Amino acid sequence: MPTNTYIMATEWLYMCAVIVYCRCLILLIVYIIGGILVLRYWRGARGLEQIPNYEFWKSLPGLVKVCLISNCCSFAVSWKTQFK
Repeated sequence: MPTNTYIMATEWLYMCAVIVYCRCLILLIVYIIGGILVLRYWRGARGLEQIPNYEFWKSLPGLVKVCLISNCCSFAVSWKTQFK
């Protein structure tokens, strides 16, 4: 049976994770909205040009896919060599 301090520690860890997640989400929203405002009113961008670092966000799914594939392949190779 978990002790009271264990329950308090897990609750504290969960609460810290929620706070960090919320702060990151708020920063992302401020970044996107602020970037759109700057690009629209100071640089005169329209359409998709308004999204800050559009090319990066457009290529992000491909980058994540490559990263996952390379990590999975290296894991599979190390798994095979470990248990030969």
